[in-house]
Amino acid sequence: MAVHIKAVNGTFSKESTPATMTVADALPTNPIENYDVPAPLVIPAVEDDKSVKGHVNLATPIPANTTFKALVTY
Repeated sequence: MAVHIKAVNGTFSKESTPATMTVADALPTNPIENYDVPAPLVIPAVEDDKSVKGHVNLATPIPANTTFKALVTY
């Protein structure tokens, strides 16, 4: 791409030396920016439980190539 300036004075005109540049690829966008990630529905845990049980109702449509992972912290 090139950009130049044109000066005009009556019937006379003159152009600047062009400034050239390379057009970069578009910046990546976040495909899940507007996706509502729902909270999980978890069965209350009790002492000595060895696992966490529950489920999640995923909102649709799910953006292409989206994966999900359950993370447990305490």
